[in-house]
Amino acid sequence: MSKRILVTGFKGEENSSRVFLEQLSKEYIEPFLFSNDYTLIYDEIDGLFPDKKYDYVFMFGQKPVLGQLSLELKCRCKKQVMYTNFPVESLKKSLDYCSIKYWFSESPGTSYCNFLYWNALKCLEARELDTKVIFIHIPYLEKFEEMEKVVSFFNTYLKQLVTRK
Repeated sequence: MSKRILVTGFKGEENSSRVFLEQLSKEYIEPFLFSNDYTLIYDEIDGLFPDKKYDYVFMFGQKPVLGQLSLELKCRCKKQVMYTNFPVESLKKSLDYCSIKYWFSESPGTSYCNFLYWNALKCLEARELDTKVIFIHIPYLEKFEEMEKVVSFFNTYLKQLVTRK
């Protein structure tokens, strides 16, 4: 049985996560664009997970100060912390093998990206779904020099995840 993968980004003409997501092959993923509206997050997340069982969720957002990928290991709400449950070591090995520049971050920001990541992890936890989730920040379009290389990498990586036994 093949794996189901959800890949998310954000709406917005110049949003690098939207541009990135649009370039990924839809053969192995289900794409979704979030609205950038705090009042809609709960409904959007609720709509993604009640009747759909994903094995993996890759959430992409943009971060202005980056020049490379930022793999977000945790998110916060007040004084509580939640960690990704994604097998980060396997992703790290694949990124290293393909010479993709990245760094590990423990701060997905203090606003929208963090809020979304937190609520997605909480929703999956509350519904007791064994879905592996990671949030990855990518640079703004004008700073994203490796866009083509990263798109190619994720097309291959996601295909391997789907077909892996």
